[in-house]
This record gives sequence, C-alpha cells and structure tokens, in this order.
Amino acid sequence: MKKIFKMFVLLIMLMISGHNCYAASTETKAVKAYDRFLSKRVIEWSKGTFYKTSDMSFDCKDMNHDGIPELVVECTEAAGAEGFQRIYTYFNGKVKKLWISGNCIYADKYYSKKSILVAKGGRMGDYYIDYYKVYRRKMVLVARYAEGDRYDKKGNIILKNDNTPAKDKYYNWKNKEVSKKIFQKKIKNLLKNAKFQKIKLVNNTEINRNKLLRLFCDE
Repeated sequence: MKKIFKMFVLLIMLMISGHNCYAASTETKAVKAYDRFLSKRVIEWSKGTFYKTSDMSFDCKDMNHDGIPELVVECTEAAGAEGFQRIYTYFNGKVKKLWISGNCIYADKYYSKKSILVAKGGRMGDYYIDYYKVYRRKMVLVARYAEGDRYDKKGNIILKNDNTPAKDKYYNWKNKEVSKKIFQKKIKNLLKNAKFQKIKLVNNTEINRNKLLRLFCDE
C-alpha cells in the first residue's frame, strides 16, 4: 500500500513539474515573440492602418496567472475611434490580438489572482470603469460602471448648485442593469482577497524591451 502511495505522489510531482516546464518554455517563447513584434518598424493597428512602433509604449504582465504574460501596447498617434490601446497574447506560436480599447478607454490595473483587468476612461462628459475576465484566448466584459451628463428636454446639460454637470449613473453586471448596492456587492466578491497591480507603460525602445521583457526569461 505504501509503495502504491509513493508511486502516486511521484506521478503527481512529475505532472506538476511537466506543467511548470511547459509554462516556463511557453513564457520564454512568448516574450521573445513580443520582442520581435515590438521591434518591427510599423504595426497594423486597425485594418489597413499602420503606425510606427517607435511612437508606441508597452507593458508586459501575466494578467490571468497562467504563466504566459500578456502584452499591453499603447499608440497615442492612433485615431480616437480606433482605440489607443491593444492587448496581445501568445497562442499557437503567434502574437494575437486579445483586446481593443474603446474610445479613450485605457487598461488601468489587473488582479492576476482573479484574472480581472480594469479599464477606465471616457470623453465628452461620459466616464466608464470596465471589468474584464482575462482568458487564454479572449477577454469578456463582466461589469461596467458608467456615468454621463444629464440633459433636460431641450438638450441642455443640467447643472448642479456648484455649476458642475449633473450625472446619470449606470451599473451593469453581465449585461444586466443592477442597483448600485448590488453592483458594489458583486464587485467586492469578484475581487475578494485579491491585490491589484498597475499597468505601467514604458516607451518602446530596445533598452526598455531588454529590461522589461527579458525579466521573464531570467525568472
């Protein structure tokens, strides 16, 4: 019986070791692919539209705790309607687009333990905070807080006593509008016992790529 138990434990250890080696190997391949990707002269940002990589900034983070980092890229030269940010993943030996930011929406922070990315931003009186679940091959919008200027029947912005615009606020959980109380409770449970890390973009230079990307290879 003891012999069988020892063999079982050994098998489990070999399986864990094999998984860790695979993850480490894929991680190295991923960051090398990201290095080559960012080293290109231009990147196709949207269909038929290219921008210089020298005008871009980036960060590399493992947002979903699977051992394979994701690549955040920002291009301020892009048109607002295109979105200023992209998130890429490494899958089947290729760098693939995982997320396209909305107009003036930016990746802000992530909770790796919970595989949650928080993006925020807005324009023309509107403001959003989005919560995404980060999977290996896709990102899914889980929740959104939104606020916008309040208008009267004539289309004029309603002002408060302090002369700032009054706001309408919306709370959305899995494509359903909910109350503020329910929204806050669900977000609290979603992020329970998890710590966040900020997205910290750096200019896309060879020096920064050597510093940031190759940290993963040295781990």
